[in-house]
Amino acid sequence: MSDDEAEPSGYDNQRDLRTIVPFLAAAAAILLVVVFIVVANLTSPAEDNVTDVDLIGTAAQSLAAAKRDDNEDRIKSATCAGFAIDSSPIANGGEINKIENVQVDGDKATADVTVSVDGNETASAWQFTRVNGHWVVCS
Repeated sequence: MSDDEAEPSGYDNQRDLRTIVPFLAAAAAILLVVVFIVVANLTSPAEDNVTDVDLIGTAAQSLAAAKRDDNEDRIKSATCAGFAIDSSPIANGGEINKIENVQVDGDKATADVTVSVDGNETASAWQFTRVNGHWVVCS
């Protein structure tokens, strides 16, 4: 085989390299973005992005779910000592429709909670306390 037969006339090796460079650059950019996302998630976990307002809402919802399930252990862990569930707005079960006007002052908080029982809505102010880093319903 002669040199003339080895490569077709007008064949340019540089052209192959130029066509792959944009794809390699795009792959490198995607890899950098993925690495950045992984590092960001490791250095700033999602649980650090949860506010006290979110946690208070979760505490109220957890209590309502525990009452609906009639789970005494969960009710006890979601409330302050001495909390009277039978005289609370969720005494007959029900769903929490709204949690508004949450005011946090250190380890104490208040919120206006609207509960729906059998289609009837009742709004009342609930008191919350942070106990061992977790919000619980106190009244």
